[in-house]
Amino acid sequence: MLSDTDAELADLQMKLAQSRRRLEMTVQATGVLCAWNWDIAANVLKGDARFAAVNNLDPLALSTGVPTSNFYRAIHPDDQKRIRLGIAAILAGAELFSKDYRIISADGEVRWFHAEGRTNLDENDVPVSFAGSLVDVTEQRRIQDQLRIAQVAGGIGTFEYRVGYATISVSDQFCKLFGLHATKML
Repeated sequence: MLSDTDAELADLQMKLAQSRRRLEMTVQATGVLCAWNWDIAANVLKGDARFAAVNNLDPLALSTGVPTSNFYRAIHPDDQKRIRLGIAAILAGAELFSKDYRIISADGEVRWFHAEGRTNLDENDVPVSFAGSLVDVTEQRRIQDQLRIAQVAGGIGTFEYRVGYATISVSDQFCKLFGLHATKML
């Protein structure tokens, strides 16, 4: 027979396991694939098992922390410079990171991911940590490519306005339809 303390402990462990399962289901439903946390001063990157799998890293080593240089190994060579520049901005004091880039899996498959991160600054506005998440956006990219091909084939022009940027991205077809010189931004 369990003592009251043992019964309470068993009940708490069961509730914790249920909470973990609910959290896991929520994470999967929202599309968040994995998460990381980088201790900038110590140059140590930690992440969950999914982050390890996506980035071809040892999950046990990543759970205790690996040098941040390990992060770049799986990034597609054509995307590395852009991601390194984005991370350099974080080290220079930028607070937000939002980038799409490709990762090459251990078996050679290339998948697109969207990374969102936020920097934690100390009282002197010096970055001390950088945490965020990765979402697999391969399917969305595939659909966007199909739509772009259909728009070009149909001679349909496109534009995109993002609030706060004071510019509009336009396609060549858009410029032709409105008699404008070819440009990417208005």
